[in-house]
Amino acid sequence: MKKLTIIALILLALDQITKFLLTGKKIILVNKIFELNYSTNYGIAFGLFKDLGFLAIIVSVIIIFLFIYFYKKEQDNLNKAGYALIISGALGNLIDRAIFGYVRDFISIISWPTFNLADSFITIGILIVVVNTIKSGKKP
Repeated sequence: MKKLTIIALILLALDQITKFLLTGKKIILVNKIFELNYSTNYGIAFGLFKDLGFLAIIVSVIIIFLFIYFYKKEQDNLNKAGYALIISGALGNLIDRAIFGYVRDFISIISWPTFNLADSFITIGILIVVVNTIKSGKKP
């Protein structure tokens, strides 16, 4: 297995372990600023599209396969790392949707919507790919 695949699997495991450990919990780290506060998200990004149900699973699977294709096609190692982050995050949230029918969130910062590690991996991965692609002057 390649290094990035192993890292993506470790991140996926970390996402699932943190969700398991924090289910039903509320831990105040900095009052009203930063908390670990379990919640459920029946939507996709920021709780939008709550009525998608099984369609959210189908869309997630399609997106994962699309990014696996991009990952395999990519020559730039930094973009490959970004794609690996996106895939691991999407898989983490897909597992939740498939098992529970919702995504388990727990990171709460000020008034931002509650999120999880998988959401962070997706966001960081997208930022890596976008910034690296712009800096290199290549098309994605």
